[in-house]
Amino acid sequence: MSLRRLCVVVFAVLAPLASVLASPAAAQEEWPQYSRDDASGCDITTQEDGAEERSCDDGSYGARWADGSGYWYDAASGCQMDMDTAGAIVYDSCADGGGNGSDDGSSNQVYDEATGCWINDYGDGNGDRNCDDGSWGGNSGDGSGYWFDGPTGCFNEWDSSGAIVDEWCDEGDGGDGGDDGGGEQSGEYDEATGCWVNSWDGGEEWNCDDGSRGSRYDDGSSSEYDPATGCDTQKQPDGSENGWCEDGSNWNVDEQGNRSESTYDEATGCYTETRDGSVETRCEVYDEATGCNTTTYSDGREDGWCEDGSNWNVNEQGGRSESTYDEETGCTVSVNDDGSENGWCEDGSNYYVDSEGNRGGSAI
Repeated sequence: MSLRRLCVVVFAVLAPLASVLASPAAAQEEWPQYSRDDASGCDITTQEDGAEERSCDDGSYGARWADGSGYWYDAASGCQMDMDTAGAIVYDSCADGGGNGSDDGSSNQVYDEATGCWINDYGDGNGDRNCDDGSWGGNSGDGSGYWFDGPTGCFNEWDSSGAIVDEWCDEGDGGDGGDDGGGEQSGEYDEATGCWVNSWDGGEEWNCDDGSRGSRYDDGSSSEYDPATGCDTQKQPDGSENGWCEDGSNWNVDEQGNRSESTYDEATGCYTETRDGSVETRCEVYDEATGCNTTTYSDGREDGWCEDGSNWNVNEQGGRSESTYDEETGCTVSVNDDGSENGWCEDGSNYYVDSEGNRGGSAI
């Protein structure tokens, strides 16, 4: 995993297959319209206003609304992104508050698999890191910094010239590196809490025996990881907050206090999206006996696809459309909830029957 993985989500606006195979008059009669992008393995629901929702075989899902804004959850990385009407990413759950490395003092936390460290880069030359082996440290824009090495239990601090100004090992009773560090211990172990705490002018950070870790700054920003919940919470000076958990759930609170969140229930296979007071639930179930995956939505919709190539969907009104593939003929037949029907074959032949029973196209 690189220090920062930038994901670009492109929603291609696909015309439904029915619009290609059916007569022009019948193509746009029914909304929403459903299609499948075999290249990406995604089922697509398109609304009359141009909004589009996707549900993919790998567990990824998202939407692009009519105004151009949208969101995307990438199952492979466990990251969720929110986009504004211009398509710009305004929230990335795998970055610290969707940070952009600017020099406004906001941090950008990423995990470096090569070193096993969580790294905060504040964009102004200041940064800090907390590592899986218990090591932690930080650096300032003037070149000074500090580092505690977990495997050896040793700490050292250096000034802007790189000269060591404080160093100790184990319980911190060493310290032959000079006394110009302000007379204050740069890091110490609190037996009552089981935490190594490092404090400086402007903030502090800690790393505890129970796996919890975090940092706080005088500007009001903070970062905390709770091993009990598996959640990492990032807070910014403007009051906004971002959080994500190891179970795939995440949340975002903007500076006005508006909260959006996504949770996943592994027992039920359901995702719950809460945004602007509205709640939508999406549940996925795979049946090994039939080889079919079924996705149901809280508004009554249902999508399904099977390994044999067949698929179906049910709209909010309960209307069902389905598509089946016949290996012997090489033909796919789709039957819509209004009685219309489309068929197309690998040899290029196709037909359609509209809701009135009128037939067109080439014979199968």
